[in-house]
Formats: sequence, structure tokens, C-alpha cells
Amino acid sequence: MNCRSLFVPVLFFLGFPLLAQGDSITTRQIQNATARVEAQEKQGGLTQAQIRNLQETLHMMTADQIYPALFRVDRAILEARFQGILQYRQRIEQARNAVHLKNQLANLKHEHQVLAARYSALRQQLAQKTMAGAQTQHMEQKIRQQEKTIRQEEGALAEMKTPGNAGNNSSPASALSAYGSVRTGRNGVHLQMPVSTLFQNSHILSTTGLERLRAVASALQRVETREILVRVAPRPGGTNLATQRAERILRTLRKNGIPDQRLALATGSGLPEGTAELFLVNAAENP
Repeated sequence: MNCRSLFVPVLFFLGFPLLAQGDSITTRQIQNATARVEAQEKQGGLTQAQIRNLQETLHMMTADQIYPALFRVDRAILEARFQGILQYRQRIEQARNAVHLKNQLANLKHEHQVLAARYSALRQQLAQKTMAGAQTQHMEQKIRQQEKTIRQEEGALAEMKTPGNAGNNSSPASALSAYGSVRTGRNGVHLQMPVSTLFQNSHILSTTGLERLRAVASALQRVETREILVRVAPRPGGTNLATQRAERILRTLRKNGIPDQRLALATGSGLPEGTAELFLVNAAENP
């Protein structure tokens, strides 16, 4: 057994004193998460970075179990990583299936060529009265069946290559509810998060806040919206600090894949004290 496979169990037992302080539900959630991480490692096929990310997030859950708000964020991040791994495995399986279909199609085309050559020879023999018409008819039927099968295989390959077959985007509310309070209004969707979960002090993002915004950016990439307005309440700290925090949130989202043309700053006037908000303009629940 290598060092990597021992890492998660050792990490779990090192965190046992903290587990004793959490409630039984939190403890079971950590045990379940540990078992899922171990199962992913045993299944194989993951990159070093994927394994390291799972282990680091599991460690964060163990360390934050006595802080319910942080623990929920850590658990949401771990679930997002599991979902990403599932999609990664599905893409690999699709690629394997595509190779198998291509090989089948090549074999069928070769067999079709052989049958066509035999059919041509039979037609010539028929013209010379050396073969009965029944055998020629049988060969014609077999060739038509081969042509039908080839068309089906080509259609399957074309479908696999068509973008957008991975499923419909989830609704904005369901995609973002793990990261804060979500409200769907007439003009779009509001995601509100406590500033204390994002910034360690002033306008500097905490490690947990950075991870949270990375996860939010990943979810936003699957949501259709015309514009994302970044808002931070001016209290406490004043308008200047609120603007600096909003700019830091915007730059972090841009750095993690959200196009600049979709992002904009807006005033935080009217937001509850100590709140940051992402307003998804014209985003609505899917039917």
C-alpha cells in the first residue's frame, strides 16, 4: 500500500479530537465523505491533482466541523468535486465508446465492400446463366441490411460528437443554493453570502472565501444570464471598503472563468448589513 492510499485514513484519525466536539450528524457526514474519497481512489483513473483536491477538501471539513457555516461550505465544495469527477469519468467512457463505434464502423464498411464485390460477381454469373436468381436476391437483402447498419453506426457517432448532449443546465437556484441564500425575483436571481465567510479582514479574501468563490464561479458557468452584478453592503466599514470588496469578488470570478463582459459592479445600497450579493440579471428557474 503506497503513502497516498494511507493519507486519507491517517488524516481522519488525526482529526478525531475535533470529531469529538461535533454532533453525531456531522461525524457521520465526515465518515461518509471519507469513505467516498477512499472509494474514488480505489476505483483509479484520477489525476494526482484530483486526488489532492479531494483530500484537501476532506481535511477542511474535518477542521471546520465545529463551525457549522464553514462546514456546510466545505461539504458543498466536496460535492462539487465529486460531481466534477463523475463528469470526468463520463467523458472518458464516451471517448472509449466512440473508439469502439469507429472500429465497428470500419469493420462493417470492409464487410460491405466484400459483399458488394461478391454481389457484382454473382450478377455477372447470373447474366451468364450460371446461378439461380434466388441466391442473387439473398445477397441483395444482405447488402441492404449492411447498409442500414452502417447508417445507424454513423448516426450514433454523429450524435456523440454533437455538443450539448451532456444534459440540460440546472436551474440557477438549485445550482447556487449550496453557497448562500438564493432568491428568485421578477428580474433575475439573487445569491447573498455573508461577507464574514469571504474576507478575513478588510478587503483580503480568506482561504475559505477564495475556495467558495471558485465553486460559485464553476456553478455560474452552467447558468444562462445576461449580466452578473456584484454588490456589497456599505455597512459595516463604509462605502469605500464595500467597493474594494466588490471589486475583489469580481476579479476572482473573472479569474475563474466568468467572462468580463458578463460582470459589472453595482451599489450595495439596500442590502442587509454585512452581506455580499451576486444578482443574475434575467436568469430564471428552468421549467
